[in-house]
Amino acid sequence: MNTLTAILFALPLLAVPIPFLYARSLSVAKKQELLYKLFCSPLGYYMTLFARDPDAVPHRQVRSVNKKDGQVKVVPVPYGEDNYGYIIVNDAVAVVVDPGGIKIFPGKGVKTTLIYLIVDAHRIQQVLQAEAPNVQLNAILVTHKHWDHTAGTASLKSKYKNVKIYGSTMDFSDSWVNWWWKVDHFVNDGETIVVGDMRFHVIATPCHTRGSIMYLLEPRHGDTVGQPRQRSIINSSDDEDDAPVAPHTAVEDEPSLFTGDTLFIGGCGKYFEGDAVDMYSVIEKLRPLLSAQTLVWPGHEYAEANLAFARELEPGNMTLQLKHQEAKDATYHRYATIPSTWSDESSYNPYLRIDTRARRGELWRSVLRLAEYEDRKRVEASVRDKLGDKTESEVAVIIGLLRILKDGWKGTSA
Repeated sequence: MNTLTAILFALPLLAVPIPFLYARSLSVAKKQELLYKLFCSPLGYYMTLFARDPDAVPHRQVRSVNKKDGQVKVVPVPYGEDNYGYIIVNDAVAVVVDPGGIKIFPGKGVKTTLIYLIVDAHRIQQVLQAEAPNVQLNAILVTHKHWDHTAGTASLKSKYKNVKIYGSTMDFSDSWVNWWWKVDHFVNDGETIVVGDMRFHVIATPCHTRGSIMYLLEPRHGDTVGQPRQRSIINSSDDEDDAPVAPHTAVEDEPSLFTGDTLFIGGCGKYFEGDAVDMYSVIEKLRPLLSAQTLVWPGHEYAEANLAFARELEPGNMTLQLKHQEAKDATYHRYATIPSTWSDESSYNPYLRIDTRARRGELWRSVLRLAEYEDRKRVEASVRDKLGDKTESEVAVIIGLLRILKDGWKGTSA
């Protein structure tokens, strides 16, 4: 990168403080709306530069495990403050899920008149080079448009010219920002992406963003899993630092669900572009699609905070108490808490434990007891507008109040 290019690349940094100064004059709601729109714009990339130390060690301790020939493997890649990207390796092909990550060159301790701010899937490339040096990167799967999940797509595209980048039609096809993201294959609910011997089923889960999707990787051997109505199959089978490497987790027999920011261990993502009814619909959609042993791979390490919040609502849940202690121990030792399973999540994730059978349960009662009267009336009115007086409305209201309580909970991180 020459000096002129570096200067032009860094010029947008000068604009970063302007919207923050303007936002100070707005109401809380308008301020949040403005900042969210800015975060989804190219300026959002520069905003993320100040939110994380790109030269920091991975947020969770990682280790390298020898591969077994013939198995599909998921390689978690911790980056940023708490993000996870994933590399899925099968024989001679690889797929990357959510390649975020930023690096600053020339790095700390080097005297220079310029600092080059580079969008770079740094951690992802480290792991690819260390774990799969002879494997071809065939595809990048993006769960949603937020920069901490997409910042590295362009750099990977420049390095791997033939890689195909998949994202939802809703989030990417009509966005002028896509010239930066480089998503070139737009997918919709019910489609299947084929990469080598791997099949990824696209599940639309609009709430965190309108175009949020999950990718369900079916097991290499055994029954096919995924959408009961698959509309099309997309074939993608065409032709520096010594950082530690993430552990392999073999997934030969279990389906794997890459959830992005829609579902976390012990919680779910903020409803930035959706509402309680949307999240209710997502959960009800997933229930018949997923087997109990489906592995859940989220986009962030939020387990300890999510489970601490859930434990306050359901202190009598012994499974939840044990899982929370396990997450605390993992945080202390900097171990990753991923993956979880759908069965485990159903036993302690409050969003998955709200249904009509839970009306008299401790969790349901706690939500109603703690929710503010005005919040309850507002959510009830919003849900009623969409669902009327159906039985499902009660569940959606609790899911909406649960999110409000979590957003206001001190120490919230999801």
